[in-house]
Amino acid sequence: MRIGIYSREGCHETALALEIGWKALGFRCVHLSSGDHKDGQTGSFDVVMSLGLRDKGKQIVADYEKRGTPVFVLDFGYTRGTDHWQISFGGLNKPPPFACPSDRWDALGIELQPPVSREGPRVLCEQTVGDAVHPFDTAEKLEAWASSVDCDERRPHPIAAAELGVDVEPLPAMLGRASEVITWNSNVGHEALIAGVPVKAHGDAAYSGVTTDDRPAYFARVAYGQWTPEEMRAGLPQRFVRDHWLPGIPPAALSGGRDDERQEVQGQEGQGQAEAIGHEEQQGTSGGAQQDAASPPVFQGRRAPEKASRHRKGR
Repeated sequence: MRIGIYSREGCHETALALEIGWKALGFRCVHLSSGDHKDGQTGSFDVVMSLGLRDKGKQIVADYEKRGTPVFVLDFGYTRGTDHWQISFGGLNKPPPFACPSDRWDALGIELQPPVSREGPRVLCEQTVGDAVHPFDTAEKLEAWASSVDCDERRPHPIAAAELGVDVEPLPAMLGRASEVITWNSNVGHEALIAGVPVKAHGDAAYSGVTTDDRPAYFARVAYGQWTPEEMRAGLPQRFVRDHWLPGIPPAALSGGRDDERQEVQGQEGQGQAEAIGHEEQQGTSGGAQQDAASPPVFQGRRAPEKASRHRKGR
């Protein structure tokens, strides 16, 4: 299996962690610069992984979907205060669609609070202009949507509030008095559900339709949709993608836990199955035509070290 990994400049630290894990499972990896992607440009890959949807990310996903190649998108994780990266199929905020064991969520030690039933405001939590997860690329579009929402209060996004010099109520305080949180698809929805506050999503949110009663099963799926760089280097999310996500086979309850998975991955290292290809920049096809799978694309190298950027937008 051949894996294409897109990131800024083609050498993001998380992209390199992905490569290590895929190689441990015996697969070839090709690094590509997402900024250099041309519309209609595709390579002969079995799986594509792209860090984020900014810049050319959405076009990368669209081009490979036309080719029928599965694409996984990585971005900030769903839970605050951890170094997890979400891995989503075909876009952002798309955890595994099937039931998953609770072991990974339990390991996070995040307690789901009892569902709230109180008199309180229905709070609209706004989002930032230009975020890749929603369609509001101008302040006017965002305001048009926000002003159309039936709510009792509006809470500006902390970044937008800071630019205006406006104070924002801390999120825990707001969640402590709200009877409902309304948003497009902000990660605030996850924080609200954890706090036991009902959420209404207007956009394509991972938690759309999830009730407080659904939370245990839902957050078990969430936990299998986010992984740390350490786990990526160990090949754990790659193994989950290979064995469960791609074939659509839900994982059974793990009897031996993730240590057994690590041992399997480590046991495959050194077998000489993987051929390192290093960093390569893809050469596009003309007119958006797909490259023949029988003719591997031509690449020419460029490599510049890039530190992992994890400046999560404030909430």
